[in-house]
Amino acid sequence: MRPTRLMLALALALALAALPAFAGAETLPDPRQLIDRHLEASGGADAIRNSGDGSAKMSIVVAENGMRGDMQLYSRGRDMVVNMTMAGMEIRSGMVGDIAWSIDPMLGPRLLEGKELEDQRRNVDPDVLTFADESIESMKTVALADSEGRPCYRVEILWKSGDETASCFGTDEGLALYSESTSVSPMGEMRQTIHLYDYKTLGKVRVASRMRSSAMGMTQVMTIEDYQEGTPPDEVFALPPAIQSLLDAGAGAQSAE
Repeated sequence: MRPTRLMLALALALALAALPAFAGAETLPDPRQLIDRHLEASGGADAIRNSGDGSAKMSIVVAENGMRGDMQLYSRGRDMVVNMTMAGMEIRSGMVGDIAWSIDPMLGPRLLEGKELEDQRRNVDPDVLTFADESIESMKTVALADSEGRPCYRVEILWKSGDETASCFGTDEGLALYSESTSVSPMGEMRQTIHLYDYKTLGKVRVASRMRSSAMGMTQVMTIEDYQEGTPPDEVFALPPAIQSLLDAGAGAQSAE
């Protein structure tokens, strides 16, 4: 599975939960209380909304075969570019303005469209990252569950976009311990679970520095090795020539019509 904006959005946004102390209580905590507390514990909604500028160096390991790779991630507001190398292959993806793109050895350069594009836009939407009421249709705390042996409260959310996600908030510190979501890829719909570990303060917010992602029978462990706060240079976000050519070809086809 290629790293996408979904990886960073989950690392920066779902890493932010805090839970009231309901030790021994029989009633499940209210989901809005969980969210409000998580925003406060993580620096506040404003900090989360403005936490996007920086550069992160990450390692990635495929648990099933031990394959290792390196990932460099750049973010500027809602813009993001991810470069990954693994097994001698380079995979690149980005979201710049309203344009989402990817380049990989199997599919080559392509512009994301339809549900793929919608997913990318949602993943950089500040209202989604802060669980704003305006973006949520309904939410419910459904059970005391666990994240790889760690007890947590599971909250299921129906977004106004129609997407359904779940997050599980730990019973100790209250941080999000896992998230579940469904996304669309060239291989079809993909249900993904991300377990979150080793929270650290990066910039103005506290995020999980290690993520264990499971999807389509593959488990990837991603670790943030280094983080530099500050806006990356503009050239990092320049569209690759192959992507610009696709845009130009599309504009030319529309003009011909």
